[in-house]
Amino acid sequence: MGCRITSKFLSKNEGVGLGDRDSENKDCFCFSNPEPRPPNPVFLLSRQFSFCYGHRLLNHGGKCAHPHGHNGTVKIVLQSKRLDETGMVLDFGELKNTIGLWIEENLDHRMILDRRDPLVAVLREMNEPMFLLDGNPTAENLAKLLFDKTTAFGFPIVSVTFGETENCAAEYGTGVPAK
Repeated sequence: MGCRITSKFLSKNEGVGLGDRDSENKDCFCFSNPEPRPPNPVFLLSRQFSFCYGHRLLNHGGKCAHPHGHNGTVKIVLQSKRLDETGMVLDFGELKNTIGLWIEENLDHRMILDRRDPLVAVLREMNEPMFLLDGNPTAENLAKLLFDKTTAFGFPIVSVTFGETENCAAEYGTGVPAK
């Protein structure tokens, strides 16, 4: 006896994928694709970067009001409807040699501070490396900064996720969810 095509999702622990057991033949497992292809599929590409930095937040009531450091992570997601002649959205090295280099030269091992922070004058006097923002150096503001810098390099960006810690991150982007 043959299998009938079904379009139900698997339930419980029957396996991985789409389909259902044939009700007439318990040894037969049938697959079909009930979901149509999205109307405008795109390729997504992501590259991660890591760097160390210090910061503090002005007008913050908690421990982030004091200078402290993080091992930050950055995930940049790009999109394209087509691949280039080599079959890629973009060579990962292009991101490394542009935004990756910018991160290394401007953010890595620096204090990232609001330019109004009184600590700026003290660190400047000590010749300490800093990067100054027009606002608090929150994960949200750093995600936006890196989104804007990546856009300025001309990349087809979807989002930037900035991880301040292993468990805390902020995402800034075009509204297309990153995977």
